[in-house]
Amino acid sequence: MSNIKTWSDTLTQFLKSSNEDEKILSLFRKNILPKINNTVRGETLSWLEIGVGNGNKTQMIAHAIASLHQFKRIKLTICEPSINWLNDLKYSSFSEDLPTLVQLDFRNNSIEQFISLQKEMSFDFISLVQVMYSINIKNAILEYIDRRPKDKPCLLWIDVEDKSGDFYKIRKLLYQKAKDIIPSLLDELLYDLEIRNISYETFLTSDKICTINVKEVLTNENHWLFPFILGYNINDFNTMPSNNKNLVINIIRDYISGLGRNELNIPDISVLIHLDNE
Repeated sequence: MSNIKTWSDTLTQFLKSSNEDEKILSLFRKNILPKINNTVRGETLSWLEIGVGNGNKTQMIAHAIASLHQFKRIKLTICEPSINWLNDLKYSSFSEDLPTLVQLDFRNNSIEQFISLQKEMSFDFISLVQVMYSINIKNAILEYIDRRPKDKPCLLWIDVEDKSGDFYKIRKLLYQKAKDIIPSLLDELLYDLEIRNISYETFLTSDKICTINVKEVLTNENHWLFPFILGYNINDFNTMPSNNKNLVINIIRDYISGLGRNELNIPDISVLIHLDNE
């Protein structure tokens, strides 16, 4: 655990401990990919990816789309607020491991900044996987929906933690007791979609788990789980006011110790929003 310094390190520990990538890809292939196949016309797919993380999911999804043999080109715009993460991707094998038909455009912006800067926004497919955890992101999504070209259909895929999962329940406890994180704004977004008469579908992942060592969580204050739950890197977590930090650790430890098991159930709920011609 001593090598965990950055958010990327924390995320890597989570991915090693879970079947996250496998389950996200399975859900995408089963529920999202056929919609892209049936909805998008033309030889080019314009795809906006919000929050790329370490790039693994983006690569897998790109290869799945390429397997359709429907498009000659995939114009992929990656919108990532962390310049460190973008640089990590640029100087890694990320681009080389993408299908050859992918044309990359890196943008060092938050989704709010990116959308506010666009005079014209026209994407066939937009993906936000595990990033919708602030009111600003929700409002940016609604701004895109309201400003998008009405003569071109678009599929908007949002994936967040389901309320039945252990991560969601921990985040909710933290929000109620420590005010450090908002579990999800999905309910608010769905309400806004309904008052706009916008159609959507929901899908639930199954058998998505994260394996932890309970003893390590209960004895090691530098365990990756604590900053991961907050979305922090270890340095930011360690510089929290000691009272807040200890409260977060105790809330998570109380929950984990009460489970009596080493596996956390972490199902996701995916929402596929259909932005049709008007």
